[in-house]
Amino acid sequence: MAEIPTPPADVKTAGRISLAIAFGMLFMSAIPDATVVPVLKGLLVDRYGVEPGPAHAFMAVNLLGALCSAPLASVLRRRVGQRTTIAFAAVMNGILLALMALPIGFWPTLALRTVEGAMDLIVYAVLFAAVGDAGSAARRGSRMGAAATAMMLGISCGLGLGGVIGQHNATYSLWMGAAACVIVGVMAVRVVSTNRQASVRNVEPPDRNRGDRQPLWPVLMMMFSDRCLSSLLVTTVPLYLTIQIRMDEQTAAGMIGVAMLLLALGAWPAGRLADRHGPLALRVMAGLMFASMFTVLPFVARAPMLMLGVMAGLGLSGAALFACSLELVHRSGRGVAGMHLLHAAGNAGFFVGPVVAGTVLTFWPSYTAESALQGYIVVMFGFALLHVLATGVSTASLWLDSRPA
Repeated sequence: MAEIPTPPADVKTAGRISLAIAFGMLFMSAIPDATVVPVLKGLLVDRYGVEPGPAHAFMAVNLLGALCSAPLASVLRRRVGQRTTIAFAAVMNGILLALMALPIGFWPTLALRTVEGAMDLIVYAVLFAAVGDAGSAARRGSRMGAAATAMMLGISCGLGLGGVIGQHNATYSLWMGAAACVIVGVMAVRVVSTNRQASVRNVEPPDRNRGDRQPLWPVLMMMFSDRCLSSLLVTTVPLYLTIQIRMDEQTAAGMIGVAMLLLALGAWPAGRLADRHGPLALRVMAGLMFASMFTVLPFVARAPMLMLGVMAGLGLSGAALFACSLELVHRSGRGVAGMHLLHAAGNAGFFVGPVVAGTVLTFWPSYTAESALQGYIVVMFGFALLHVLATGVSTASLWLDSRPA
């Protein structure tokens, strides 16, 4: 095999700049996803007079749109290129958010939210696929981890900004998200066209056509189970801490904030570890740690220092799971379609987790405080067990597929 020549220094520099800009675009793209979360009551219940139950549909239909847009992302990228695809989807996303800020009624808002979910995931899929293709395959895990860090930091900032701005007017969060989307669209047009001759993709040819492609479905199963379990961190766990343990809301939010912060900051180091030791091995260890932390959590919640340790473990292991999943899906060779399906599987898991947990807790016989406590423990144990089983099945499939014939 011919040796790949070392790229010129100016191409390397342009590649680093382009990657940094891509991370910035991921950061900005994640902000609109989170700004609406703290102000759902003001956006829907107060503004349109709907009940809290139907208001949940605002988040659910976003998932529906994302699931339906997988073929569109690949078609757009093939026909018009990644620059135009990102710009179109980002600007459309911004326009839809701006329209939702207008007093158009509850049902039209849900319709726009469905389409907005499709545009949102197209931007993510194309950006993550571009980051995966950029540069050496030996450092792909590091790039994917850094991209995951950028996205998670954007979500964290969006949550904070949405809560602050939404105190004055809930629709301001939508306008802020729309502005962020338009900025991403402008960056896509301006930056990608400017660096056309020094694209990071010229550093090394992608390994997408090699014969060692891995199957995609095990990675999708991993992502679905990851998000199912992690959804408890923002739904079941806060309820458990505040209702059953009687922890004050500020302390509970701080505990969960520790996990979310480490989830964001730990993705890049986790990606570097995946480059050194392999994403599958790291994913297995992180998956076992992630599940074990949920089984321990109900019993240490009354001990603040132990609880902080559990939350730190959840954040660090969750960061490794996300970074490794991004690397593994890129190895499947499915490109934008694979990235799109990965995020769609994650969204589906994040939707199914709270629904199943809420259903179990609703019908669990909670005649006494002890029986109610047992319901939460059963939910956390059950989801942790399912996560371990999914990790085992998917890992075995990938390992068997990688064995020489």
